[in-house]
Amino acid sequence: EVPTGDDITLHRILSGNSSTPLSVLFSANGQYLTSCSKDGQILFWNTGTGSRSKATSAFRDTRWQSPWTLPMGWPVIGVWSDRSYDTSDVKSLCQASAPDDNYVASGDDKGQVKLFRFPNPYLDPQCQVAGGHAAF
Repeated sequence: EVPTGDDITLHRILSGNSSTPLSVLFSANGQYLTSCSKDGQILFWNTGTGSRSKATSAFRDTRWQSPWTLPMGWPVIGVWSDRSYDTSDVKSLCQASAPDDNYVASGDDKGQVKLFRFPNPYLDPQCQVAGGHAAF
């Protein structure tokens, strides 16, 4: 049964983003939540307490839900290797599903779709590029 509005209660308000949050992702165990915002900020919270962690490096090896859909974060640093990108140029990102989940695709403001290995914490990774989408 799908819950209705009357069945849903607010658990926490997680604040701290200095700009509009674009994407959020839970850790695999649901204990943490991360967000990335329009200005490139990546934040982490404990979902039980609502407290924000300032030690982002502490989450480097955290298992996150799959598929990975955040356009920013440790496993997708390579997606940002195009030196002409600013913090808003990657518009979409999604990890492939298991059992072939070692790929991630991104869509950008240049109308390109790029396919990378996943995870991709490298600064200048190889990728396959396809064009055809119009950028507005």
